[in-house]
Amino acid sequence: MTEKHRYLVQASFVWVVLKATTTGEHFYEHLFELDGSLRLFFMNNPKQKNFTLIHIICLLVNGLDDVRTRDELVKNLGDRYSKIGVEAIHYDMAGEALMWALSQVLSDKFTDEVREAWIEMIAMYACMMKAAHYQFEERRQMDFAARLYAA
Repeated sequence: MTEKHRYLVQASFVWVVLKATTTGEHFYEHLFELDGSLRLFFMNNPKQKNFTLIHIICLLVNGLDDVRTRDELVKNLGDRYSKIGVEAIHYDMAGEALMWALSQVLSDKFTDEVREAWIEMIAMYACMMKAAHYQFEERRQMDFAARLYAA
């Protein structure tokens, strides 16, 4: 990501935090329109759901400046989400839902340049999360095969 794109994401994220509840509502509304079965992953109360979403986005935005922390965060999130059944395709849906929520919340502040910056960040993290997902699945299959072989 370019320095300018990092700045644009971080600067616009301030507005997202100020409208955290609305951002969460827009995100989940659009995510569930894309795939209603994803509701099963988000059965907790709406306030907690919105808080968790904004917290994760905050960690990812802050991770733009700290590669080591970012890589560890992505691995941990990828493992956690894989354990509960999130599939690689869901990261693309989440990215689309987030872009839609950002367009609603940022409104006129969601310029073409800001939009490009968020697209770049979301694409980068979606790619990393999918890689973490596939690595987790590979480890799980290897563990299963090892247990079968040992038995």
